[in-house]
Amino acid sequence: MDNALKIARSLGKDAAVIRILRNKDHATQLLDETFCVSSSNRRNESEVVFENARTIEQSALHRCIHLIDAGIGQIGDQNPYALALITRGHMESVAQLGYFCYQVSAFLSQSISIGDLRDKLYAGLMGFAHKEMPDSPKPIQVMKCMDKSDVFFSRLTDSKEAGGLRDDYEWVSNYCHPNFLSFQLMMPGAVDEDYSSSKGRVLTKQNSYLILSLAISTDRQRLFSERFVDLRKQLQNKLAQGNC
Repeated sequence: MDNALKIARSLGKDAAVIRILRNKDHATQLLDETFCVSSSNRRNESEVVFENARTIEQSALHRCIHLIDAGIGQIGDQNPYALALITRGHMESVAQLGYFCYQVSAFLSQSISIGDLRDKLYAGLMGFAHKEMPDSPKPIQVMKCMDKSDVFFSRLTDSKEAGGLRDDYEWVSNYCHPNFLSFQLMMPGAVDEDYSSSKGRVLTKQNSYLILSLAISTDRQRLFSERFVDLRKQLQNKLAQGNC
């Protein structure tokens, strides 16, 4: 962590790293160390829906925390390629949180049924696209999660503009691709032109925007996770009433 801060400070990005670490601490505080999924087959639909919502929340937080740790490590190692991939993965986890904030909110406003929410949660947990798993539900597309997250973000911030998560994701994804000459032409210097095995892993002022991208993603993580806690409480109350 100290090395990451040192590298970031040399690039004028130390404030972004501090934001990332604070948002990681916030996510850690929301983890429930006693949480586990019941193996009982005799639960009613309301219990299944609530438990699956909690599982989505907790698994997303765990994933975000570990990706942040990995991202901080890559900043310290000055490895922009790994940092880009980690940042993209973090954005996908944040999008999942935002997507289910949107869906739980839709259920609470009676825009979708409890059956719809149950199926979406099931797909979010068990979705798998491979011929070896033909009986698994189709996974929720990442870009659909991005779009719904942007809609939910705009509602939270009372903004008429899109939330920007999808745009940031597409930008970072370009850096993750091996054939990104167009990206290099658009942003000269983003790729180290003097790459060698001795020099190699270098974060520059041009590609250090990746640090900001991870910081912004953790800001969204914090916003969505705080909102999910509130939505989960509302969901529990509504399900307890039994009028679903």
